[in-house]
Amino acid sequence: MSAPVVISLVRALAVVLALSIACEASAQTGASAAASAVRTSSRATRVTEPTGGPPGLPYAEYLGRVGETNLGMLAGRAGVDQAEARIDVARVFPSPRLTGGLIGVDVSANGDDRAATLTSLQIDVPIELGGRLDRRVDVASADHRVASATLEASLATLRADAASRWIDALSAELVLERRRRTLEGLRRLVEVNETRFAAGAIGEISVVQSRVEAQRYQSQVLGADGEARATATALLALLGDDGAGEPVAPFSPTGDLDVPERTFDEAALYARALANRADLAAAEEVSRAALVRRALVHAQRWPELTVSLNWTHSFQNYGSFSYAQPEYDTVGVLASIELPTRLLFDGDLREAEARIDQSELEARALRLRIHVELRSALRRYEAARARLVLYEGAILDDAERVLDAARTTYERGGGSLLEVLLAERTADEVFLDYYDALAQHAHVLADIDRLTGDPTLSL
Repeated sequence: MSAPVVISLVRALAVVLALSIACEASAQTGASAAASAVRTSSRATRVTEPTGGPPGLPYAEYLGRVGETNLGMLAGRAGVDQAEARIDVARVFPSPRLTGGLIGVDVSANGDDRAATLTSLQIDVPIELGGRLDRRVDVASADHRVASATLEASLATLRADAASRWIDALSAELVLERRRRTLEGLRRLVEVNETRFAAGAIGEISVVQSRVEAQRYQSQVLGADGEARATATALLALLGDDGAGEPVAPFSPTGDLDVPERTFDEAALYARALANRADLAAAEEVSRAALVRRALVHAQRWPELTVSLNWTHSFQNYGSFSYAQPEYDTVGVLASIELPTRLLFDGDLREAEARIDQSELEARALRLRIHVELRSALRRYEAARARLVLYEGAILDDAERVLDAARTTYERGGGSLLEVLLAERTADEVFLDYYDALAQHAHVLADIDRLTGDPTLSL
């Protein structure tokens, strides 16, 4: 049932029962005082720690624990550490290679006429041209910045998820409490009917009907209880485990779902989003990393150069005149350079340029999406706020006043059972719609915080 229909129905009931209320005003003085206390508590939007249940946990502390213990965040921090370690890996340059041994030993059977034995030692030093080493370090550093920014974006997403789950949990608790109150009223109605039936004031059908209504509504309470337990349990999923693979100990979310009204300036919100959004910062880091990778591709197109230094020693030979030679040493320098036929192809350059274009377009698309989503969120906030304003007037008090009057009139022998049941259902629907409006209002505010990257929501 929509809010305007419910409001019209409440007002109609108020008019119908106005005469009953006026006639019995003096008799209901004490009952009205008690009903006033009931109305005050039934309008409450704060969820407190239950007596005898799991310990309460405030919203701010929950958010802090989510950021510290969430397993996904811990894995993300390990990924940042890996990216940082790869910076040192990028600083590793090609190692020189040392080669040594006997170049030749004459093993022919020519008596003393043998060629001299030669030994050699050579070191090959690869030299990276084009600043390849520096560009590798630049790329690794850029990847580290991307990993860090991505981790911050993941944390922002996680906090938004936590806020949404927390709002759902508070809303479920309020709904459960309201349904319990309605069930108490229906059970009291059954007791009243049993008493009146015993006195012969009503027929058995009225007793049966009220009992059926109470039993039917009990299923709604059981459903609300299951939903409250499920939403509270869903909060545990963001807190990691206890170290043994089990969820952490349960707790009861506490907080107030009645979030104060806020005013927004669209241009200011968009400027805040551009300055604070972690995912936008990550996208911009990806664009900068693409530029650095292009520089590395250019550096890698330089040919590979190897400089070799060698030393050769010839031992003295005492053979015949034609074979005799003194002991001597020689040194040499050689250079080996790649003939870069691979430069005939430019696929690596085109890939690097395409990566730059892609990253820049993705960043532009994200800025546009932020702007559009912010505008949409503001329109939804206006609607949510307008809906909530409907319940800031007298409608909640009117619904309770009509219900109190219908109950009192019926207990004193006036009115009808259908009037009491209708008042019960109307009051129940009004408060449930109110709690839904509160939750929707808080959800939209949490979404605006997510879009601006500046969490200010307090529950």
